[in-house]
Amino acid sequence: MNSPGLDHAIVVWNELSEERKFALARSVARRRVNEWKRTLGGVVSVGVGFRTTGGTSKPTDEICLRFAVARKKKRVSAGRVPRRVVAYVNTRNGRRRCAIPTDVDVIAPGTENTNSGLFRGIIVRKDGASLGEKGAVCAVVEDADSPGARYLLSCNHVLALPGAGCSPTLATDVFRANGPGRKAAQKIADLLFYKLLVPRSGYGLDAALAVVSRRDLISPMVQGKHPTQVAGPGYVPHNYKIYTPRKPLPAEFVGEQFDHSVQFRCGAWVKLKHVIMSRAATLGGDSGSPLIGSDGTLYGMHFYLTGSKPGSNKPKYALAIPAHALFEDGTWPIRIRL
Repeated sequence: MNSPGLDHAIVVWNELSEERKFALARSVARRRVNEWKRTLGGVVSVGVGFRTTGGTSKPTDEICLRFAVARKKKRVSAGRVPRRVVAYVNTRNGRRRCAIPTDVDVIAPGTENTNSGLFRGIIVRKDGASLGEKGAVCAVVEDADSPGARYLLSCNHVLALPGAGCSPTLATDVFRANGPGRKAAQKIADLLFYKLLVPRSGYGLDAALAVVSRRDLISPMVQGKHPTQVAGPGYVPHNYKIYTPRKPLPAEFVGEQFDHSVQFRCGAWVKLKHVIMSRAATLGGDSGSPLIGSDGTLYGMHFYLTGSKPGSNKPKYALAIPAHALFEDGTWPIRIRL
């Protein structure tokens, strides 16, 4: 049974507009994520998104706080996640108490996929070494202060070839695959800037820039789509697809997560400040793929697939770095733009 006070708080929440609900939930998630990670067993990050229907993984249109847990037994004992979180909102009637509904996501390491059908993707090779990582290009960007200087924006773990401890090397060339066999590759760029993925060193950013060395081999079209604008920090992704090297994949926005940690193949756990969660059938080799809306808005860059052990029916989520985090001033030694 709900108490009269909680009943009233639920009514106040339901009276808010969708925009106010999303903004309030996002604000509460940002402020309290570290507190909940300390006090709620099993919680690895907290974000905002849509609740899922009972017994299925299909999102509804109800905005809620989403608690990501490493393992789920029972809602209360495994994560002790409350069904509602009380917060306060300023309205025309003054400061009012409201109750934000919650939901729980199970986040588990994904399994490696050996897909190699990269017809329009890139492959990366260290000098004198065999073929290494494979992946996609999120966007072809320019130096805002030096028009004409073009770069490839992709993932650190694709372009920078991290080894033990996720330490990358700059002795890396970027090649483009010309066919499914990936035998006839052409050099198109040189790795220039990358973000460290060092564990326990604060926030990491799985991103890198490579300077284009063969302009005649580069097109502004990325995976068959040309992004035209970058979504700001207040945008909620909608009507978008993930443009992988294989094909554009339909994607369904699930939510956001703040202070979320993922494990890279080098074995290191790296904390990401802000990620976008989508439901989409991404595979190995899709890292670096852009999330682009139907109007050309670039929402983010896919870098990780959560999942579960083979044979499990637990949901998988495609994680992306928000576009504004990649383009904001101070992220790179240069100012980049589409």
